[in-house]
Amino acid sequence: MVNRPGVFIVGAGQMGCEIAACHMLHGYEVFVTDKDKKVLSAVFERIHQLAGRPVEHVHLCEENTPPSWVSLVLECITEEARTKQALAALPKNGAIWTSNTSAIPADMISFTDPKFCVFHFCHPVLLRNMIEVIPSKATSQETVMTLCDHAMKVGKTPVIEKGGISLLNRILFAYFQGAGELLQAGLTIGQIESISKIVGMGIGPFTFADEIGLATLWRAGYYLQKCFPVNRSNPLTQIIIKLAAGGQTGRRVGRGFYVYGKRKVVNPKILEILPQVEIQRPIRFNAPDFLFKRVRQEVMKILEEHLIPPVDMKTILRDGLDFPLSLMGKN
Repeated sequence: MVNRPGVFIVGAGQMGCEIAACHMLHGYEVFVTDKDKKVLSAVFERIHQLAGRPVEHVHLCEENTPPSWVSLVLECITEEARTKQALAALPKNGAIWTSNTSAIPADMISFTDPKFCVFHFCHPVLLRNMIEVIPSKATSQETVMTLCDHAMKVGKTPVIEKGGISLLNRILFAYFQGAGELLQAGLTIGQIESISKIVGMGIGPFTFADEIGLATLWRAGYYLQKCFPVNRSNPLTQIIIKLAAGGQTGRRVGRGFYVYGKRKVVNPKILEILPQVEIQRPIRFNAPDFLFKRVRQEVMKILEEHLIPPVDMKTILRDGLDFPLSLMGKN
């Protein structure tokens, strides 16, 4: 046993490495495992790139069981419910087991374990200063409070959410829906990206999607569809599915909504996909207001459902999504 606290991270992909870097920078002993040995072998290099300093007190593991003295497990694997369920059922040596899912309901992963909770870090982890704490119906209050304390120890603001599913993702997909509807109204990707920046967004919706990863959005959309009605005719949804199915999943692979080379340009594949979706006749509207109309509606719906107080909604918008609060009007 060592003097510093420890965490055990299951999944060494993009989010797993970001979360590992965050804990390393805050003085934790970090254990990382992944079933893909090639992915696991790249952990040190990726953490070094993220942290901008030599990697220390990070260990690679071949097993999914944490050391006996580690009290917190952070699962960060692909958004696939059955795999997460199987991992949640493994022996944990008494540790709290969390999932970083942004789309799968907590009760779908585990509905009997008082020491299980969804604990969703926002991408990019080192820049987003909040964590969603989403208990299942069985999660104990002690587990929730322990996780809130842990969030603050790694420099994040915890937001405890009712409803069992990520509210941040509900809002994010409403944003993507607004972007898709502008695309359907005849605006170009470049015009929509420019509109988002004019109103104060750091990056536009298509760049945002590429940063998250289109395969992740595809899977997240699948589970959100099970819980909430989603506009299936939205051309953005159709483009995400077609690009992800073809392996063009975003910035990490060099192709998504954009092609990333010496210059960042709109992916020509999108021009092949767009004629397959219905483009509505252009209408007169306030484009910036239209882009965020769905977001405002979703925010109001969440507040009316009393899933979080208004002050926590501001934290999600500002610290989780980097949305300018001025866009939300009186909300």
